[in-house]
Amino acid sequence: MARFVHLHVHTEYSLVDGVVRIDSEKRDDGTLVREGLVDACARMQMPAVAVTDQGNLFALVKFYKAALARGVKPLVGVDVSLREEGERAEPSRLVLLCQDGRGYLNLTRLVTRSYLEGQGKHGPMLHREWLDRETTLGLVALSGFDGLIYSIGFLVGWPVVMFLIATSTAYGWILARQGIPLALANSFTGMTENPWAFLLLANLLLLVVGTVMETVPAIIIFAPVLLPLAKRLDVDPVFFGVLMVVNLSIGLASPPSGATLFVSTAIANEPLERVCRAVWPLFFSMVGILLLITLVPPLAMWLPGMVYGR
Repeated sequence: MARFVHLHVHTEYSLVDGVVRIDSEKRDDGTLVREGLVDACARMQMPAVAVTDQGNLFALVKFYKAALARGVKPLVGVDVSLREEGERAEPSRLVLLCQDGRGYLNLTRLVTRSYLEGQGKHGPMLHREWLDRETTLGLVALSGFDGLIYSIGFLVGWPVVMFLIATSTAYGWILARQGIPLALANSFTGMTENPWAFLLLANLLLLVVGTVMETVPAIIIFAPVLLPLAKRLDVDPVFFGVLMVVNLSIGLASPPSGATLFVSTAIANEPLERVCRAVWPLFFSMVGILLLITLVPPLAMWLPGMVYGR
C-alpha cells in the first residue's frame, strides 16, 4: 500500500484552476478515456486523499460516495482565500481540512460566510478576525499567511505557541545575561588542542545548548567564542558552521526538554512521556549521522566544495 496521501487536490469543481475529474471518463463501449481521481488513488493503493477545491464544497457528495465505494478514505477540505489589509493586496491562501464532524460544520459556516460577507474583487475571502479557537475547532490548517506558526496556531491555539516562543527566547536571554554560555564555551576550549577532540566536545556542548536555547541566539552567542579556536586548529569554518546548525537543530528535538517536543505534544494531543519514547530512536539515529559528518567531513563539504571550490 502506498504511504503517500495527497492532502491538496483541486478537482473540476474548483472552477478556477481544477481539471481533475472525480470519476473516470469512459466511452459508450467502456473504453477508458481519462482516469478519474478516485480510480487513480485506488489503483495506486493510496489509503486516503483530500479534495480541497478553491472556495467551495461542490464536489463533496460525489467525491465522498465515489471514494467510499472504491475503499479510499475521503478527506474533506477547502482552499480558501484569506483577506489581507489594503485595497489592492493579494489574498493569502489557506488550506483547511476537516478533522471531525465539528470541523465540517465550522468549515461550511466559514465558506458560507465568505460568500455572504467576504466578497471582493478576488472573490469570496475569509477575514482573520473570523478565525478564532471556536470557529476553527476541528479544523487542521496546512498553510497560512505566516507559514508554520499560523498553521500551528490553529492546531494548538495561539497561547501555547506564543508562550513557547516567548519563554525559550527569554530563557536564552537570561543565560546570556549571566554569562553561562561564555563560561561553558571557554571551559571547553581550554581542554584540548586536538581538532578531533575539540569537534567532539563542541558537538556535546551544542547538543546540550540546543535543548534550552533557540538556534539563532545560540549561534550568535557561541560562534564568536568557538570559531576562532576552530580556525586555530585548522577546522574549516564552513564545516564548523554546518556542525553548529546540525547540532542545535537536533537539540531542539532532544528529549526531554527540546522546545519542539512541547509543540509536538500539543499538536498530537499526546503526553510528553509517550512522545519522548517515540523520539529516542530517531534522536540516536540523528546523533549517529552527526558523528558520521564530524568524522567524515567530505559528507558535509562536497556541496560547499562545488560552490566555493574548497
